[in-house]
Amino acid sequence: STLALYFNRIASILVLAGALFYVFIYSVLLKYRTSWNTMIGGIAGVLPILAGAAASNPSGNIPLNGWLFAGILFLWQPSHFWALAIYVKDDYLEAKIPMLPVVFGSKLTAKAIMASVIVTFFFALLFPLTGQTSIVFGIIMSVFGLMLIKSSYELYKVSDKIDSPLKDEYRKMALSNFKVHNIY
Repeated sequence: STLALYFNRIASILVLAGALFYVFIYSVLLKYRTSWNTMIGGIAGVLPILAGAAASNPSGNIPLNGWLFAGILFLWQPSHFWALAIYVKDDYLEAKIPMLPVVFGSKLTAKAIMASVIVTFFFALLFPLTGQTSIVFGIIMSVFGLMLIKSSYELYKVSDKIDSPLKDEYRKMALSNFKVHNIY
């Protein structure tokens, strides 16, 4: 492939694997069949990061910071999409896409978001602890991580009301949480 000519074979293979995984595994096999679609589909999201890390190294080896960045994206991605899925739950229900809030409700989804953001917060600390970034990055990520945890907790506190008749007011909190995820 052209990518292999300019970079290396490993990067080329990872790009191809990411595209194939997204199209066939996620889009065809998972998206409409399981509430695990976002978790497993996250693999397609991290393969381009690993490809970029491999492309940046002439040997094709993926350095530690590439693995860490892929790990943080993999951990962050589900809670990000689950918050959005709570907000547009009726659309997913109508489209028959079994997102977590459609299958298990908003309260369990909010618990999953909380668990995911806490794990992501601690995982992000590996960047400065392993010397891959400065302590300043660690402080900034911690501040934004705590904002994300706070926003997720606020969503969790009202999660039993999200599926109620007055759901619009509470679903807006899910959209707010989605936006905080984007800042993170």
